Amino acid sequence: DKEPQNFQIYKLLSEIEYNSRNYEKALELTNKGIDLGLNKDEVLEQMANIYLNLNKYEEAIAVCEEILDKGIGKGNIHSMLGAAYLMIGNNVKAQSNLMRSIELDQNAGECFFKMGEIFLKQKKFKQSIRTLEKAAEKNFDNQDLHFYLGISYFSLNEIDKAQHEFEVALQEQRDDYYVHKYLGDIYFTQMKYSKAAIEYSRAREIDPKKIEIYEPLSKAYLNIQEYDKVIELIDYILKFEKQNINLLLMKANAYYEMKKPEEAEKLITQTLKVDPNNIEVLNLAGKILFAKDQVNEALKYFERSLQADSGNFEALKYSGIINLNKFRLRQAEENLIKAQFLNSNDAEIPLLLGNIFMKGSKWIDAIIQFRKAIKLNQESYEAYIGLGDIYQFKQRWNEAISEYEKVLSLNYYLPNIHFNLGRLYEKIGINDKAEQYYRQTIRMDPENYSAMEKLGLLLISEKRYNEALTFIINALTKEHDNVKIMVQLFECYRNLNQLDQAKKIIQQANDLAPDDFEVIKAWGDYYLEIEDLKNARKSYEALMLKDEEFIPTLLKLGHIYTGLKDYDKAEEQYKKIIKTPKSRKDTAFYGLGFLYEEKKDNEMAIQWYLRSLSENNQYLAPLLRLGNIYFNENNYIRAVDYWVTAIKQGADDSDVFYYLGKAYLKLGENVKALNIFEEGKKRKDEIQFNYGLIETYLSMKQFELALELLKRLKLSFKDDSESLHSFLSVVYLSLESPYKAIMENYILFKKGIEPIASMFNVAKIYIKYLERPQAGNYILEKLIKGDPDNMDYYTW
Repeated sequence: DKEPQNFQIYKLLSEIEYNSRNYEKALELTNKGIDLGLNKDEVLEQMANIYLNLNKYEEAIAVCEEILDKGIGKGNIHSMLGAAYLMIGNNVKAQSNLMRSIELDQNAGECFFKMGEIFLKQKKFKQSIRTLEKAAEKNFDNQDLHFYLGISYFSLNEIDKAQHEFEVALQEQRDDYYVHKYLGDIYFTQMKYSKAAIEYSRAREIDPKKIEIYEPLSKAYLNIQEYDKVIELIDYILKFEKQNINLLLMKANAYYEMKKPEEAEKLITQTLKVDPNNIEVLNLAGKILFAKDQVNEALKYFERSLQADSGNFEALKYSGIINLNKFRLRQAEENLIKAQFLNSNDAEIPLLLGNIFMKGSKWIDAIIQFRKAIKLNQESYEAYIGLGDIYQFKQRWNEAISEYEKVLSLNYYLPNIHFNLGRLYEKIGINDKAEQYYRQTIRMDPENYSAMEKLGLLLISEKRYNEALTFIINALTKEHDNVKIMVQLFECYRNLNQLDQAKKIIQQANDLAPDDFEVIKAWGDYYLEIEDLKNARKSYEALMLKDEEFIPTLLKLGHIYTGLKDYDKAEEQYKKIIKTPKSRKDTAFYGLGFLYEEKKDNEMAIQWYLRSLSENNQYLAPLLRLGNIYFNENNYIRAVDYWVTAIKQGADDSDVFYYLGKAYLKLGENVKALNIFEEGKKRKDEIQFNYGLIETYLSMKQFELALELLKRLKLSFKDDSESLHSFLSVVYLSLESPYKAIMENYILFKKGIEPIASMFNVAKIYIKYLERPQAGNYILEKLIKGDPDNMDYYTW
């Protein structure tokens, strides 16, 4: 105000306004200073900067060129010229000036950044990255640096680096539409569709007017199955782009995925009118019809799609599936192999090919395909099922088990797989596991009568007839006319000694299949059970007509003929077995041993039993019979040897333990006898083991223990047998209670159990223990009248 003509004041004011970014004011003050006499050369550089910031690039170029012509530039003239030329699109001059500026080391960081921007526009992405990274090395700070780097890396498909740069850009400049869009694109290519949807949504929030973001956002929602959002977005875009095929296709796809084939079909029909040869449209039309089970119509669309493009993956895949379902295996195989060549990462195709190769018995090819399916999808339990089925067919039981157990680790609720595992474990002899899987099958599928039948058979094989009964009856309710199940039910009833029921069931089976081998055999078993050897013989002779080399029939006939004392025929059957190659001769040798034992020729019987053992030293039956023979011959040491061996090998029959205890008693080995009888009681608390213990107590002169046990038998078991009273008589005499002994004998007399013997015992007690010979003689005289030739009476 005091010095209005002082141009230096205007120059200073101009600099203040420039630094305050008031460029219009700065330019006005500079021009006024020049008018008042300010040397223009002093302010040319500032004027160039002002023009640049005011986007007056032609004026900025003119000023910069003037500075260079006068040779008075001190600052970043080439850098400014490069920036100005860049902004008006003259990349050649921009690049040459920026390079000159870098050579002069004038604001190199900004120059590298501008160069990088030029290379990016020219799509020279590698050069762009190199120059932008140099800008970063020079510590150049610009909010677009990392964004440009991200675009360059993305364009070169270096996705991880691009993602890093965009994330840095996001941190530095907060929200930016393009950064979010590019991040969405990256996540989409990485198939991280949820993250892509988040980024696209954020870009849309920043600038909802940009229609371009709606389509990729719709695709992201489609992939994360948010179909309602897909339809909402597409309906919005279709207001502006009514004939956009891609949008109509995407909307149809959403309806298809939502299991709304009718809505999808309407849109596809509309789309086909606009573009009838669009491959994606044809494929979706085929998929919709396939979902509606209109496979013939679906196949037509896929074939049209293949005519348009024979290398069309989706059409090849679905054509393969349809041809497989129609059992056109050759065509299906051809389609799917081509599809696999186009996309080796699709896990469903090797699964389908595996099934095709299985149907064609190409086992190795099938195994290779199933292994591929598993490699592509570790959760593919269907592939493990395929492998299990192959190994089961090839009788590689353990490998089949391994594959099926992997199936259950992925999907436990598959009754058929439990059933298969039950059968396989039964095959390899692990019956407890087989039973576990059969029971689980029935729990999951109460109508699975095959599992009931198999479990029933398994339980029958383990002699668990009561348990088997329930499952076999249930299986028969499903299959009323199944003769095989009827025979199994007969086996249960027969072994449970319910012979009336057994006969009733086998009669029903006989009405349905009188000539069935198993039915005839069951009749034979029934007659054997009721000891009707003549009818049993008829049944087994009828079996011989069906299969004269059936070893079990020959064996049974041998036993029957032996029972009927037709020893020659019996021997003939056994010798047939011995002559038959690969037959079990041990059973025939045993049969011959039993035959000679029946003929009272123990020497020959022993020889045959020993031959049976030489064939099979684990065979229990001959061991037990040898023990019996030697016991009856009073050779208790040999009897004990055979019975102990039989018990060690698994004999569990209560009679074996009882007679072994008796043999030890005969040998005077009271402690061993005691242990055997106690062991027998643990297995089966039969009265005979208690009497064995009583005999042992008497032998050990433990009369009180014997008396206590006899009283317990009388009270707990309601025993009133001859043995009880006989033993009580002996115990009372041993305990010097002769009157009680007489009372026990009178009880036997009144019951009519050995009345003569009991009265003779009373006479002896009167004479020996009570010194009452008259009373004894009174009884004896009556006994002599009844049996005058009994010398024992005269003796007493």
